[in-house]
Amino acid sequence: MLGQKRFSKHKIIIGSANFGLNYSQLNSFKKVNIKEIKKIIKFCEKNKINYLDTANGYGDAEKIIGSIKKNKWKIITKIPKVKTQNSKEIENFIFNTINVSLGNLKSRSLYAVLLHDEKQLLSRNGKKIFKLLKYLKRKGKINKIGVSFYTPSILLKTLSNFKIDIIQIPINYINKNFLDKKILRNIKKNNIEVHARSLFLQGLLLKKKTNNKRFKKFIKYLNTWHHQKKINRLESALNFFNDLNFVDKYILGLENLNQLKQIIKTKKKILVDFPEFDKKYIKDPRKWI
Repeated sequence: MLGQKRFSKHKIIIGSANFGLNYSQLNSFKKVNIKEIKKIIKFCEKNKINYLDTANGYGDAEKIIGSIKKNKWKIITKIPKVKTQNSKEIENFIFNTINVSLGNLKSRSLYAVLLHDEKQLLSRNGKKIFKLLKYLKRKGKINKIGVSFYTPSILLKTLSNFKIDIIQIPINYINKNFLDKKILRNIKKNNIEVHARSLFLQGLLLKKKTNNKRFKKFIKYLNTWHHQKKINRLESALNFFNDLNFVDKYILGLENLNQLKQIIKTKKKILVDFPEFDKKYIKDPRKWI
């Protein structure tokens, strides 16, 4: 045991995908009602949790946040894939998207803007897009530029061509794809801020039963493992991050305030091993459909 130490609430980013829509291939995270969102925001503002992750692709999440928040939040939003090849249209799309987000959120500036499409900077118009984001950074509309990644090789190629500030990557004890020495060296060398997402693998790591045949064997295995270790699902998922010092923040998707309180109360434990499962489709929710 590590005494009474708990997970630092100051490393928490509130994920807002299910503030605006049902989020998860398994429908693990239902859309949160306004009353519960208000409770979450109010609790965070009282407890100095001041980071929010959102996107204008998350339904009306940005507008809801803008209508509720009172304190000054550090908000990260995302730009959807830029599909046009026309230079002027790209410029209009980037500027309009950022301005709409600022309006929705009732903010003068954003802590960070991430590209939602991990291949965007490596596309034909990548340099143009990056140049526009750097312009917005100089103007003070955004503080940091980043990319939301799924694929380690694309991350490495992007870092070798662009000086970005933030990366958002999936990490959990089933998906360790980004815990590669070369990636970790690059992160440290470039002083990149790391935000971990998918801590609970869209809720799958917290499930004790499922009607989905593809996951029954996996859930049964997790049930046995946790019973043998005498540890609960939340403890295993969170304690996996004990030694991952390169992770600056972790994004949490919530259905209610009680879940956030449980996470904050979870004590740190020394675990020498974690569940392993060799089915590759398990670790990537995009392949669950």
